[in-house]
Amino acid sequence: MKKLLITLAIASAAGCSSASNENVNANIANTNLPVNSNGNSQMILLPNVNAEAFNANTANIPTVNREVPKSEDFQKRTAPDNSEVLTYMRPDGSFAETRTFKDHPQLLKIERVTNGPNVTRKVYLRNGKVYDFTEDQIADMRTTAPGNILKAIGVDVPTPAPVSKKDGNKNEAQ
Repeated sequence: MKKLLITLAIASAAGCSSASNENVNANIANTNLPVNSNGNSQMILLPNVNAEAFNANTANIPTVNREVPKSEDFQKRTAPDNSEVLTYMRPDGSFAETRTFKDHPQLLKIERVTNGPNVTRKVYLRNGKVYDFTEDQIADMRTTAPGNILKAIGVDVPTPAPVSKKDGNKNEAQ
């Protein structure tokens, strides 16, 4: 804004060959007043505030590192087959989505971690083994049945023991 006014004042002074220095100075805006960038208001200087501090080099300004909350602090959502789904951001900036099975005899959890374009998918078993899987094998890890997850990674699914009828209701046979 100041440059524009000065340029206009010099241009008008150069156009008038008979203009004196007093006329040129009268056409120049008072540059001693700080002016806000929108040009419609004047900046009000406050005592004990250095207005140039906002334009200073930021290399020496102390920063506050935000503490990343633990995954337990986030809301868990219930999922099928007595499981919970938790989505959270890890300290390294990657996003993790974990489905934890509360009482499945083989499955502990299934996890997808997204770090930019890289996505890793893993199935964790209760015996400590970890298997990688692709999206083609398990399309929706939040709702896929545990038996289908185990089949997708090549783990044998235990067949349930046959249910035997107990002779609890004797009146039925009579």
